[in-house]
Amino acid sequence: MNLLVVLSHLMSKTCVLGDESAARADMAIKLFSSDQYDKLVTLGWDYRADCDVPIAEVVSEYILKKSDIDLNDKVNEVHLTEDAEKSLYRCIVKAEEVVPNLLSNLQYQEALNHLAHLKSPIDQFFDNVMVNTDDLKIRTNRLTLLKRLRALFLPIADISFLKIE
Repeated sequence: MNLLVVLSHLMSKTCVLGDESAARADMAIKLFSSDQYDKLVTLGWDYRADCDVPIAEVVSEYILKKSDIDLNDKVNEVHLTEDAEKSLYRCIVKAEEVVPNLLSNLQYQEALNHLAHLKSPIDQFFDNVMVNTDDLKIRTNRLTLLKRLRALFLPIADISFLKIE
């Protein structure tokens, strides 16, 4: 795995990057866009007591705003290339129309039953789709799809806290 790390330490008390940190972030955008790197990590070794936001977060936001890296919740259907991801996307859209209403009415069992129907499309997705493809737009789209799937489950249970023994 090729990892691109951006180290920054300069920002103003209004949480704006200094010139040196902005230049590093701009260089990271250019390098990451070349598809030579699998992951982009931002690190900051300074914390300003007069700014509530860590510098690494400011750098991440700067990079996302200035680049074509898109981590919002919008799945671009044009970039859905595999049948399994198209199927999962349709199922997620349907679930997003039903599950939040069930949860707001405290109908947890019904919400869980509805989410249980996603098992087959989820299994098909992970059996047949390579999420970390070399194509940045397709990879980002697939990660966004998974982010929306996770958002459906989080109000009920965060499975990341489960311990496997």
